[in-house]
Parts: sequence; structure tokens; C-alpha cells
Amino acid sequence: MNLKSLIFSCIVFGLLATVGTLQADDRELIVTVENLAPENGVFFTPVWVGFHNGSFNLFDPGGLASNALERLAEDGDASVLRAEFAAVAGTAGGIDEVILAPDGIPDAPVFDPGDSSMVQFMLASETNRYMSFASMIIPSNDAFIGNNNPMAIELFDAAGTFKGKQIITILGSMIWDAGTELNTEMDAALLNQTAPNTGETTSCPVLPHPGFLGSAANAGSVPVILGATNGAGVFFDPVATDFTLPHTVVARITVAPVPDAVSTPSDESAGSYVSIMSAPPGGRGTGPIVYVTSQDLFYDSIIKASLPRKGPFQLLEMGGLSGLQTEFGPGDPGYVGGRWWVDANPNGEMDEGDSYFSCPLLGPGRENP
Repeated sequence: MNLKSLIFSCIVFGLLATVGTLQADDRELIVTVENLAPENGVFFTPVWVGFHNGSFNLFDPGGLASNALERLAEDGDASVLRAEFAAVAGTAGGIDEVILAPDGIPDAPVFDPGDSSMVQFMLASETNRYMSFASMIIPSNDAFIGNNNPMAIELFDAAGTFKGKQIITILGSMIWDAGTELNTEMDAALLNQTAPNTGETTSCPVLPHPGFLGSAANAGSVPVILGATNGAGVFFDPVATDFTLPHTVVARITVAPVPDAVSTPSDESAGSYVSIMSAPPGGRGTGPIVYVTSQDLFYDSIIKASLPRKGPFQLLEMGGLSGLQTEFGPGDPGYVGGRWWVDANPNGEMDEGDSYFSCPLLGPGRENP
């Protein structure tokens, strides 16, 4: 394994060298979906999840959306996507499901702010190694969340070892525009849409969503969604619904073992693993995005080399809105130039069981991941 792969395996996915090897076998896992948007913020439709061998690609940024993605992004209809998945990945043992929110608005099992739901799956390490997901952001014309890299969320490694609990945090900056319907915010699902597939059709590439009309990132336009109330009396607060505001968290997806299925001591001690979703294009480094708590800023990074346990090091921890955080960054007296220590054991002490490497932060920092 090269240095970049080793560091990403250790840090991004939290794969601890001291954890015992699990058997390559079927595994019972629970997928939990949560809407973490503020009260009166955005909703999202029932979430499609698919488990596959890496062969199913939902979309490519800059490319055109498939008909399956169009139907999901415009109307929250996952039926075409499920058929496409069955044809591409189902023949190789792929399985998929749509996770509903039982506590959603009447007659519509959508996820409103604060809702959560979970579904249990039996997954095979070889044929269900990776996970993909997709859901429509509502109200909108064709906004959605989903992972464009089919291998970004790896549940099992090449040897069939379960990689442990993974937490996928989805920020407002990770919302996509399918490019299939003009963002007039008329005929927007959950607000003023009168029938499916009724918006003004476009044929534009899939790109990061520019934000609702009148939002912080799309100012100068007359708001339609922001500040509106739909026919069911749901109010979309102009601040809470603006997902372009810094540090806005929209959703969280957690993949974890079924407690009753955890039987080996090594599995019990595996701890918590964090999966970092790829942000929209624009990053400058080869390393992960790191949040500096003292500055309230995010930095790209560049992986350079592993290091011996000599000299000063700075603690790099799992957490923060980007998944990785540290106290000091460029310009702070406590920043030691990107010489990191990861408490891989974890025992709260710098010792031989930890990871040490060079991964400088690239300034200037920014307010969003």
C-alpha cells in the first residue's frame, strides 16, 4: 500500500492497526438516516441506498444526469433508479432499498428536520463492498444529495474485512443540481408543484447547487422558496432553509453493525470510523480537508511523508464538520507545520502504536469545507 492510501485508510476511515482481523463473511449492518437541518429548514425525500461491488456509478460531476437521476432529483421517484441499479449491479449480487421516514409529513414519508429512520441489511463483503446513496432536497426543482464516486464509501476492504462504523456527514455545500430542470423554484416539489415532471426542462451538467433564489450564495434574486409556506402549512424559514450559509449540516448517514451480530472481541473494540465525503470540485491538495477550531476555518492539505516519532507533533482528531479537526493552523503559534500525530490506539498518549506523518495545511483557510 502506498503512503497516500495508508494515511487515508488510517485517518479518514479510522482503520486502527491494533484492531484484530475480522472474517470475510456476510454482515448484518444498520443504516441510519437523519435530517440534521435546522427547524423549518430543508426536507429530503426517502433515501435510496445501494450496496455493490464498485460497478454502479450514480453520476459524474460535469456530465449529464441519467433519466434515473432526473426522476429522483425532480420528483423524489427512485423507481427508475432501482431498475437501473438492478440491471447494472443486481446481477453481481448488489442489493438496494429506499429508506422511508415514518414520522414524515402526512401521506409522505419524507425526512423533515429532526427526522431519522433506520433499516437493517445483510451484506456480503465481496458483492456489497461499497455503498451509494441519493435523495432529493425539497422544496427544489432538481436539487439532490448523493455520492458521485461509487467507491467513496467502502464498507469492506479487499480482504473482506469489515471496516467498522462509518459516519457520512452531508453539508449544504455538498448539495448537487441535476441540471435537468430550470431553477425558477416554480413547480418545486413540496411547495408549488402541481404534478410530477412539470418544471421547465433543461439539459445542463450536474454541478454543485448554486443555492435557492435570494440565498447567501445566490443573492440578488427574488426569493420563492425562502420564506414561503406550502399548502400544508409548512414554513421554510429564509435563514434555516438557506443551505449555502457556512457550516450548514443537512444530513447524516451512519452505517454500523447490528449489536446482536457483534460477537468477536476485536469487533467490539473497533471503535468509531469516520468517512469523509468528497466535497464539490475545487480542492487544491492531495490530502483531506481539515477544520481548525481556533480559527473556525477549513484548509486543504497535501500529504508528503510518514515521519519517525521524533520532534514536535500536533494532534489531529476525528470530528468537526469536515470529519478531521485540529486546534491550530497556519499563523498560530501552536501550528507545527503539518507534523501530525493520530492517536490510532487510542489511549490518549503519543506512543509506538500511533501514526506520525507530514501533511501541511494549504492557506488561506476558508469558511466552508
